Amino acid sequence: MLSATEIITDKIPGVPDRTGPFPFGGRLVSGAACGALLSQVEGKRMLTGAILGSVGALVGTLVFFNLRQWLHHEMRLPDPLIALAEDALCVGTGWQIVNSLQPAQQPD
Repeated sequence: MLSATEIITDKIPGVPDRTGPFPFGGRLVSGAACGALLSQVEGKRMLTGAILGSVGALVGTLVFFNLRQWLHHEMRLPDPLIALAEDALCVGTGWQIVNSLQPAQQPD
């Protein structure tokens, strides 16, 4: 649900940049929560997953923001096209991560 909301709001003009304090903080919290839950499913430490998830959100936010700016302003590619490619990459990667999980065995 969070992903769908982000994909939709990312296309609306006037929405603050993802690097603004509130959107950026939301991404870090969301990344931490997702990382913690994925780690829990695999029976690993949730804190480690939370840290890795928030670092992934931090790096992804900054890298994709700057890449998108460069592709639009320097390479003159249409922003909606870049946004759709970015969304496809993120959704596809997320899908692969979720499908590669190895759930921990529950004790009988």
